[in-house]
Amino acid sequence: MRHTISGLPDKDLSETQKKLDSLIDAPKKGDQFPFPTYFGVFLRETGELIGDGGIHTLTSSTCGWPELGCKFGREHCGSGYGTEFLRAFTSWWWSLPRHRGGEDGAGLVPVSIRVHPDSVVWEEERAGTERKDRAVEQLYAWITPDNHASQSMVIKTGLEHFVNWQHPVKKIAVMGWRQSRHRRSAYPAKI
Repeated sequence: MRHTISGLPDKDLSETQKKLDSLIDAPKKGDQFPFPTYFGVFLRETGELIGDGGIHTLTSSTCGWPELGCKFGREHCGSGYGTEFLRAFTSWWWSLPRHRGGEDGAGLVPVSIRVHPDSVVWEEERAGTERKDRAVEQLYAWITPDNHASQSMVIKTGLEHFVNWQHPVKKIAVMGWRQSRHRRSAYPAKI
């Protein structure tokens, strides 16, 4: 838990319940998706809950993009479960429809979020003779410089390091990692 916002485990069940209630109430909040994007990770053999992960928030406080993360019980770290989860989750995420209607993009669903300018990758789009630029959709993760295991995990998942900055809440140095729908893992996940 030392690499989370609080840096500590929950004090008691009531604190955990507040966090779970916040996830359940996410559809009522303007900065959250209208469906759950946070999942428990269970061992297939035993059904034991060993971790959790997904999109914490639609607009991260650090750079604005949807914030990806996961955590596992200490006894399950280093077993490859984090990489397996992130590969499956990002594969699922990028497979979600971004439009209504045909594949021609005619029914694109407009989404507007404010992002840090250093995080943007621009995509050129040609519409007839008019040229427009738009930002490439991304997932974002922040990792502390001393968390080498998580850095290895996101590299194996296809995220790229793009910036170092100070986390606005924790006031510590963090490394920013991103993955766009155009730059995906070399190891496709099967869900």
